[in-house]
Amino acid sequence: MNNQDKILQEISMATTDTYSQELADDVIKCFCFENANHNKLSTISESLISHKYQLAGGDFHIQLENVAADRLFIEALNKVFFVRIATEEFIIAIRRILLTEFMSKVAIDPSLINLATGIAIYSANNEYVYIIDDQEQEMLNSLVDLIKTVVSQQNWQPDEVSGSAIVYAMYNPLTDLFTTNNLAEYGLDSWPQFCREVFKRCLFDIFEEIEQSKQMPSLGVIEDNVSKDVQAQYESNPYPRWTSISFEAPMIYGDLLQRNLKGFKAPEFAFNEHINLLIAGCGTGRHVLLVAKCFRNASILAIDISRRSLSYAQKMAEKYKIHNVEFLHADILNLGKLNRKFHVIESSGVLHHMQNPIDGLRVLCDLLEPQGLIKLGLYSEMARGWVVMLREIIKDKNLQATPKDIRTFRKAIIGQEGGVFDLARNCEDFYSMSGVRDLLFNCMEHRYTPKQIADFCGELNLQFLGFFIKPEILEAYTKQYPDDINCTNLNNWQLFEKEHTAIFGNMYNFYCQKI
Repeated sequence: MNNQDKILQEISMATTDTYSQELADDVIKCFCFENANHNKLSTISESLISHKYQLAGGDFHIQLENVAADRLFIEALNKVFFVRIATEEFIIAIRRILLTEFMSKVAIDPSLINLATGIAIYSANNEYVYIIDDQEQEMLNSLVDLIKTVVSQQNWQPDEVSGSAIVYAMYNPLTDLFTTNNLAEYGLDSWPQFCREVFKRCLFDIFEEIEQSKQMPSLGVIEDNVSKDVQAQYESNPYPRWTSISFEAPMIYGDLLQRNLKGFKAPEFAFNEHINLLIAGCGTGRHVLLVAKCFRNASILAIDISRRSLSYAQKMAEKYKIHNVEFLHADILNLGKLNRKFHVIESSGVLHHMQNPIDGLRVLCDLLEPQGLIKLGLYSEMARGWVVMLREIIKDKNLQATPKDIRTFRKAIIGQEGGVFDLARNCEDFYSMSGVRDLLFNCMEHRYTPKQIADFCGELNLQFLGFFIKPEILEAYTKQYPDDINCTNLNNWQLFEKEHTAIFGNMYNFYCQKI
C-alpha cells in the first residue's frame, strides 16, 4: 500500500459528530489523488456535508451560492456515491431550485455553473435514479421543446443550448436529447469550456462506449431465452458503473488461497510464473481489473453476456494501463467452443441469473485443468429473504424494470419505516438505477443454501474448500464447531447460518477444486 492509499484509508475510517473545516480540507486533498478509489471518501464526505447543512432533521435551508462555493460538496458530487436518504433529498432540492431559476431566466448564473455540472455528473453516475415530480416534469418538457427547437435549425451553435443541456442533464441522459447526427458538426472542443466535462462523460463517452461495444469480439450467437433477457438488462444498465479503483500490492495466487482457506495446500500451478484464469461474467470490469493488477502472473480471459458492460470494462482497463486481460462477448453456455483450459475460474454473481445454473457450472467445470480451482459467488436463500419480500411486492404491483417504475418503487421504500425497507435503504445498490435493477428487478434469480452447495458439488465432482468470509465470523463458527478443523462441513454451515441469517451478506463466496 503506497502513501496515498494509507492516507486515503485513514481518512476513510475517520468519523465526526460535527462539521470540521480542517477535516473537510483533508478530504479535499484526498480527492486530488490520482488513480485512487475516491469512493472510500464517501462516508466521511457525506457525514461532513450532513453536519454542515444540518440534513438530519430534513428541514434544511439552501443558499445556492454557499453550496456552489463548497469545494468538498462539489468534489464529492464528481467522485463518490452518496448512500443516505437525507443527502439524496438535499441534492433533489438543489436540483429543483436550479431548474426553476433557469426556467425563469433561461440562463445559469455563472456562480452556480459548478454546482449544476456537479449534479449533472452525479446524476449520470447514479443513472438518474432520483424521483422527478410532476411540476419538475412539466418544466423539463418545456426545456426539451426549447432545446429541440434550436437543434432542429440549420447552423445552430453549441453555446445556444449548452446551459439548457446542463440543466436537463441533472435529470435525464443527454443521449435523449442529442444523437450522433446532431453532433456530427461539433466535436467536444466546439462546446463552451464550462460544459465540456459533462458533455464528455455524459454524451461523447457514451456514444464511444456504444460504438466500441459493437466491435467487441464474440463467441457464437446467444440462443438461450433467459440469457437474452439477462443480456438486454445489462445492455440497458451495465452494472455497476464504478468510477475509481485502488489496487492492493501484487501477490501469488497460491499464497492468497492458503491464507484464506484453512488447511488447504494449493496446487503447484498456483505458484507458477504463469496461470490461465477465466472470469466468467466480468460485468463492467471492477473485479477483473483488481485480479489482473494483483496477480500479474495471470493471463486473464474475461467474458460477459453484455457488450456494453465489456466496453466499459475495456475502457477502464485502458485507463489503468492493464494489459493482461482479454475481453470476449459470450454466454457461459457457449464456452465449450473455446477449446481452452484454465487453472482458475472465477464466476461471482452470475450463475444464479441463468435459467439452469447447474448447466452453466457444468460447462465451467469442463474448462478446468486437472486440480483446477473455481471460485463462485451465489445468492444466499437466508440472507436474501428481505429481497424476496420486496420482489413479491414488485410482482403484486406489476411494476416493470423501467426507470419510471424503479423510481416509483424507490419513492415508496423511502416513505416506509422498518423491516425490509430499512434493509433496502441501507444497501449501496439502492442508490443507482443499475443497482436497484440488479438488486430488486432482476429478470432471473436463484438462491441457495449450504446444503444445496454440497449437493451440486457432489454431482459435479467438486471438493468444497471453504468460504471467503470475515475472520470474526470464521472464528465464531470455529468455536461452535471445533471438530470441523478446515471449516468445510456444509451441514454445520447450514445450521450456523440459520442462527446468523445475515452473515453472508446476500451472497456466498467460496472455492471448490476439481476432483
